[in-house]
Amino acid sequence: MRVLVTGAAGFVGSHVVAGLVSRGHDVWGIDAFRSPDVRQRKRRNLELAHASGEWLFEHREVGSLTASEMQGVDTVIHIAGQADLRASWDDFDGQLFDNLGETNRLARIVGEARIPRLIFASSSAVYGEALEYPVRETASPHPRSPYGVTKLAGESLLEAHAAASHFDVVALRLFTVYGPGQRDDMAIAQLIDAALNGGAFTQFGDGTTVRDFTFVADVVAAFIASVERPVPPGLTCLNIGSVDEISLRDLVKLVETVTGNPIDVRVRPAQRGDVTRTCADAREARRVLEWAPRVSLAEGIAWQVAFARDPSAMTWAARAPLT
Repeated sequence: MRVLVTGAAGFVGSHVVAGLVSRGHDVWGIDAFRSPDVRQRKRRNLELAHASGEWLFEHREVGSLTASEMQGVDTVIHIAGQADLRASWDDFDGQLFDNLGETNRLARIVGEARIPRLIFASSSAVYGEALEYPVRETASPHPRSPYGVTKLAGESLLEAHAAASHFDVVALRLFTVYGPGQRDDMAIAQLIDAALNGGAFTQFGDGTTVRDFTFVADVVAAFIASVERPVPPGLTCLNIGSVDEISLRDLVKLVETVTGNPIDVRVRPAQRGDVTRTCADAREARRVLEWAPRVSLAEGIAWQVAFARDPSAMTWAARAPLT
């Protein structure tokens, strides 16, 4: 298939591109490189993605796409956008443009080009504090951050376009993705850096918050299954999580065990929008996509540590669960 991937130079996007190329798909990726502070990391991501095989990359905005040039595209994977939950409090206008405005433009073009399927990178942030865990897709969403609001609104926006233009939407609600190439400001990346290079890790809150961490290659497998397998018509929302939940306090201990080094933890007050727990019920993804997570948290962190010590480890770390 010919697959367009937006946000192709980002953490998740570059891994998805590499996975699609390794499966023999014809990939066209775009990324705006809008933020200067991430350009070096994105260039590294692209180098590693291109090492997986030939594919087309263009440095451009989502809004610059036209229906005529998208003729022949079979599926669109929309990952581009701002994914910083904490920053969303201070830059909601920017997140509205990137996470909703650009999504609206893309959905309109998908309809005009008669592309049959759009796969949307949504988030567990749509749930907020759930009433029951593991949380199912039928749970009432109550986002606790502006970022979560944009993701929930993005799902509804795509559902409206899908109904009007007759294409299918798969919204993958991703639960705390980690792995080689992860953003430097994410907890596991910061813990590994503190363990290997010294310095302190800033812990927000008392360490009892719990997260369901999902290794990036498992996330790639979910995107690939969403491309290759039949899906129900209209909007389908699916949890992509590992049920491998752990408290922040125990996560610190796990990284110390994997690296063999102690971590200097500095405690700060909890941040706005941080929920006390995330934990996915992924049975629907198993039913629809025949997908299930394969990488344990300890194994995934070991791969991420290997990459931190030797960036060439990215190639095998990203692909191992797909073989």
